[in-house]
Amino acid sequence: MSKDSLDQFTRQLARWAEEQLERSRSPLRRIDLSPRVLTPQGALYPDLVLWINRDSGMAGGVILVPPRESDCSEEQGRLCAHALGLRHFVVWGADEIVFWEILPGGLSRHRTVAAPPAGSDATSFRHTLATVLEEIKYLTVAGSLTPEELPPHYLVNLCLGGLAEVVPGLKELMRVACSEGRCSATGVPPEQQAQDKAFLTLVRIAALLHLDQLPTAVQPEGLERAMLFAIDTLPAELRKALAPLPGEFPLPLDIAVRFHHLSRRLAQLGGCQDSQRLARVLELLREDHQLPLGQHALTAPVPKTRGPRLIANLANIPPGPEDWEVAPPSLLACSVLLRHLQGQPAARIQAADPFQLPGTPAPTLILAALTSPTTLPARERAALQAGLRISWPTRRFRLPPDLPRWGWELLHLAGLAAREGKLRLKVPGDWLSAPFADVLLDTLREDFSIGEIRRISAHQMEIDLCKDGGADSTCLVNPGRDNRYLEGELSRKAPALFWALALDLPDPVWTLFENGHLHLDPSGNSPQDLEAGVNLFVASSLGRLLWQVAGNNQPLPGPRRFAATWGKRPFPLPNRDILTLLQRLAEEHPATPSTAEIDAELAPWFALPLSATGRVANHQEPMATAAAATPTPTLDLADLSNTLYREVFSDGLPLFPEHYLFDHFRPELQEYRLSLPLQRGEPFFGRVVLTGADGDSFEVSSELAAQAVELAAAAGREVVLLPADPLILQNILGRYLQDLQTLHEALLRRAHLLLTNPRQARAVAGKLWERLPLPPPEFFRAKQR
Repeated sequence: MSKDSLDQFTRQLARWAEEQLERSRSPLRRIDLSPRVLTPQGALYPDLVLWINRDSGMAGGVILVPPRESDCSEEQGRLCAHALGLRHFVVWGADEIVFWEILPGGLSRHRTVAAPPAGSDATSFRHTLATVLEEIKYLTVAGSLTPEELPPHYLVNLCLGGLAEVVPGLKELMRVACSEGRCSATGVPPEQQAQDKAFLTLVRIAALLHLDQLPTAVQPEGLERAMLFAIDTLPAELRKALAPLPGEFPLPLDIAVRFHHLSRRLAQLGGCQDSQRLARVLELLREDHQLPLGQHALTAPVPKTRGPRLIANLANIPPGPEDWEVAPPSLLACSVLLRHLQGQPAARIQAADPFQLPGTPAPTLILAALTSPTTLPARERAALQAGLRISWPTRRFRLPPDLPRWGWELLHLAGLAAREGKLRLKVPGDWLSAPFADVLLDTLREDFSIGEIRRISAHQMEIDLCKDGGADSTCLVNPGRDNRYLEGELSRKAPALFWALALDLPDPVWTLFENGHLHLDPSGNSPQDLEAGVNLFVASSLGRLLWQVAGNNQPLPGPRRFAATWGKRPFPLPNRDILTLLQRLAEEHPATPSTAEIDAELAPWFALPLSATGRVANHQEPMATAAAATPTPTLDLADLSNTLYREVFSDGLPLFPEHYLFDHFRPELQEYRLSLPLQRGEPFFGRVVLTGADGDSFEVSSELAAQAVELAAAAGREVVLLPADPLILQNILGRYLQDLQTLHEALLRRAHLLLTNPRQARAVAGKLWERLPLPPPEFFRAKQR
C-alpha cells in the first residue's frame, strides 16, 4: 500500500473511531492523528492515539498502521506507549492486528485478530475496529502505569501538551501588544516572547511544586498572583531567576485555567517531588524549547581558556559557575532550577540581553549565536549607543540605521572581550553582502584579527575573532571545496562583498577573479559611459550567478535598470573591453537581448559551461543560493483583505451623520453641498471658511461644524445634512470619532493576529481602510485630539 493510501486509510479509521466513541459508553473520548510524542529515541508520530483525558495526559491506546515492509513498528509502539504511560499498543497490519503488551522481560503478544482482507467492504472494517476499541478499553482499565512507574518522558509529554494548548493564544496576545508598542522585550519576535512566557510559567510551577510552596486552594484567576507571592519565599538564586520581569504580561484567564489544570495534574502525580526525575524532565523540556527560543549550536570545537567565558544563546554549551550566561528569561530560570536540583551553583552572571551585562571582568572567551534580524527605531538605537559606551569606553560609533540588532550585539560583545580574548560567533549567512557589511567588517578589523569564517548553511555562518591577535590571514571554509585564504591587504582592506564572493563562488568563477577577468571596485563606480553594457552583463548567466551571492537576497533589477538602481554599491564586473562589446549589443537591439544571446557574446571571453539558470555545470552552487532556490509560500492578500472586512465590519460601516441622529427627534438640519476636496481658511471669531475644488467658498458658524463638514468630506460625501444645534452636533461628532477609532484599532488588531509580519499587517490594514468610504486615520485621530 502506498503512503498516500495508508494515510487515507488511517484517517478513515480515525473518523470511524470517533463515530463509535460518540455512541458508546467507553472511557475513550478523543482520538488524535499522528500527534508528536517525545521518547528516548526522539520525537515519534504514532498513527493514532486514543485519549481518556487529553488535558490530563491520560492516554488510552496507541494504534500503528505500518506499511507491509516495515519491521520496526513494535519498537516504535513500545517507545510511544511507554512515553504515554501505557503498557500496551496495537499494530494494525495488512494480514493481522496484534495487541502487544509491555512486560518487564520484553514484548508479549496479548491477542491477535485477523485483519479484513483487501477489498472488504466498510462494514467489515467497522466491525473489526469495534473489536479493537473494546479490547483497548479493557487493557486501559487493567494495565496503566502507576504514578511511581511513569517515566520522565510521560511528564514531558504532559507538559508539552499543556504548552501546545496555550502558546497559540499567547502568540496572538504578543503580536497585538507589539503592534501597539507594549512589548517588554525589544528585538525579540512576539512568537518567541509567547514561547518564553509559557515556558517561564511552567518552570515557576515546577519550582513551587518541588519546594511545596504552591497554594493548593488557589483558583485559576489567582494562580499567577499566588505564584509571584510564593516566589518571594524561595532561596535567593531561585527568587531572582523566577521573579516577575519588568513589563511582563499577565496570563489571560483562559490560559491561566489551562496552567491551573496542569499544575493540579503534576501535583496529583507527584511529578515534581523527586529531584532527580524533575531534573531529567527539565533537561528534556529545555532541549525541546531551545530552538523555538532562539538558541543555536556551534559546530566547531570550543577553544579552551582559563578565564571566564561568556555564553550567549547557545544550546550545546552549558555554562559553568564562573561563566556569564545570556539566554531568554525562561531558559535562565530553567538553568538555575536545574543547578539547584543538582546541588550546583548557577552561572556567575546571567542576563536576558547582552546589553544588560556589566563591563567587567572581561571574559577571555565569548561563544555566541547572534541571529536577531530586527532593525531598530531611532529611540532604541540611541539606547544601544549608550550601551556601547560600556563595552567601548574610548570609541564612538557612527552606525547605519539599517544595522540589525544582531550587529549591535556583535559589537557590544566584541568590546567586552579581554585583551587577546577569543570570540566564536554564529551569525546570519548573508551578512557579508548586506549594505551595512563594510561598516561592520571595518570596525572589527580595526581591533580584531578574523581567523576563520565558516559557511554552515545558506542561513548561517561562524566567525572566529581574536582581539589584538595580529594575524594577517583569514581562512574561508565552505563545505565541498578546498579552503581559500585572504592574506595581507585582502584580509585587512578588501570590501565585505569580496569576502562573500571568495567564500561562496564555485571554483571556476572564483578563478576569474584570481586571473583578473573579473574585478570589484570598492567605490561601486561602474563605468557611466557603459551603463547599457553593465545592465546586459548582470542579465547574463554569469551575472545572475554573481547576483545570487552579491544581491543580499534581493530580486534582480529589471532589464536596463541595474546600473540606475544599484547605485554606488560595488558589484563584480569584467573589464572595459567586454563591457564595450555588450554596449554595442545593447545598441544593436532595441529590445533587451535574451540571456542566451548575451551568453553567446561572452562565451569567447569566459570559458565556463554556463546554463541559462546561472549555474556552473558540474560544479557546486554557492551555499547562499540555496535559500533563493527554495520557493517561498505566498499569502493571498485579496482573500485576507476580504476576511478582515467580514470579521471587523460585520455590522456595516458607520454613516455620518445619519446613523447618529436616531437618538434625536427631528432636529433642525442644515445642508452643505461639497466640492471635494475642501480647503480650510483661517478662522475668524469662531467662524471658518471652507473652499471647494470648484472655487466656491462657504462659511460655517463654528470650529465644531467645520470639523463635522471636513469629516463628511473626508469620507467622500458631497451632500451632508448636519444638525444646527451645537450640542447635538457635538454629541454625534464625538460618537462618530469614537466609533472610527474603535473600528481602526479592531482592524489593526485582527490584521496582526492573521499576519506574523507587523509591517505587512499594517500595510494590509491600511490598504483596506483606504478602499472604504471612511476618513483617513490621520484625519480623525487629529480631530479627536
